[in-house]
Amino acid sequence: MALGIFSSLQPQNVRLRRAIRNLDVAARHPLYPLLFDPQTAGGLLAAVPLREAESCVAALRAASYASAAVIGFVTERSAALEPVTLDLTGAQLAEALARPRLLGHRAQAPEENAAAEEAVP
Repeated sequence: MALGIFSSLQPQNVRLRRAIRNLDVAARHPLYPLLFDPQTAGGLLAAVPLREAESCVAALRAASYASAAVIGFVTERSAALEPVTLDLTGAQLAEALARPRLLGHRAQAPEENAAAEEAVP
């Protein structure tokens, strides 16, 4: 990257920048070009429920995957034209991970919430 060498698919991927809500801030980040590098995709990412993210990372690290980390989370669909927000400081992720602890219980999926509400007399 520092030498200006990019994959031949880079320009094609850069067209997707229109999906980034905070593009003006994100584009100034030194690692911004990596978002569009096709070599950073594939088996390097896994999606797990947010309530299991920290324990998943702990298990991966215990299995010698020292670089395992939570790098983001998915929110509900919105009507925004730019659906992706880059959390460059990690503040939004930290808040999302702390929510279940602040409530004093583990987070529940919407289906579990519905079942729990139905079970309450």
